[in-house]
Amino acid sequence: MTTTPTERLPFEPIDNVIIRNLLDHVGNDGHSMWNPTASIFDELPKEFIEELTETHVSDGSHKGSIWKNGFLVKETQAIYALDLLWALCAVTEADTDDPHGLPTGRGFLAQHLTRAIQKKVEQQ
Repeated sequence: MTTTPTERLPFEPIDNVIIRNLLDHVGNDGHSMWNPTASIFDELPKEFIEELTETHVSDGSHKGSIWKNGFLVKETQAIYALDLLWALCAVTEADTDDPHGLPTGRGFLAQHLTRAIQKKVEQQ
């Protein structure tokens, strides 16, 4: 996505139990692409999943290649892990601000977003 979901998507609230369960599977992950039909998404609104599902294309580089079941694929329909975490930040209205700026690196950013979401759902 060119903008983060928190900047452009008006998602409806999602139950905190569903969010906690989802974070148990996808939290702290800034690298994966998830199959939108995976059972971990069964309790999420269809519109939420549809909005986050995109066509991802392999670029042939080490970090830009997409592998599925051990085989390189040209493209796939998937939900990118960081897009999912940003969307969960939007749903929960989690505070993602950091006085030092957002972390660099997908893994560190995913950890930061996961902590922000967890903090917000614990407060509710």
